[in-house]
Amino acid sequence: MGQNLKALELAMLDLDETAVLEQAGRALNDGVSPVVVINTLASAMREIGDRFARGEAFIPELVMSGQLFGRVTTQLLPNVQATGAGAHKGTVLLGTVKGDLHDLGVNLVGLVLAAEGFTVINLGKDVSAETFVGHVRERKPEILGLSALLTTTLNEQKLVIDTLEKEGLRKNTQVMIGGAPVTQEWSDAIGADAVGFDAVDAVKKALALVKG
Repeated sequence: MGQNLKALELAMLDLDETAVLEQAGRALNDGVSPVVVINTLASAMREIGDRFARGEAFIPELVMSGQLFGRVTTQLLPNVQATGAGAHKGTVLLGTVKGDLHDLGVNLVGLVLAAEGFTVINLGKDVSAETFVGHVRERKPEILGLSALLTTTLNEQKLVIDTLEKEGLRKNTQVMIGGAPVTQEWSDAIGADAVGFDAVDAVKKALALVKG
């Protein structure tokens, strides 16, 4: 089992789509949780990012790794949904805030939440406060997840929460924020209910929020 995951990680680092799908399939057939498979892929993605920071990888490799991750996780989605096919935990509305085009993290969180039994509505990236609020009004999720990967877009998280307050929708919606520059202090300052520091932590926080 461990060998399959190591082979999966190496295939991802090599950006070998055929090998990634093969090793992912083997891991799943051996009983490895889809969440573990996805986290292994995400770990390889972080390593590629670290290589870029050290000057050992270049922008085309970053782009290719993101595209490969997206294709592979899409193919794994039925397995993830089957894993979470038990008791419904609640509905989570997710998205990356306006001005921010990063969606890898929010996609990963959405997949892991789905595996835990949440219904996930992922609005994608560059989502305005008005769009978030409109979907909250229409779909009434238990949790709204707001991702921001850039310090310049952090204030969009605050704008969404302020708009929810203004529209009278805040009291029925728990807000969880996340993203590289997000801290507990920022969460406290803008009145969020929780911070998800990574995908696993986001699931833990989401479960705590719906349990009250």
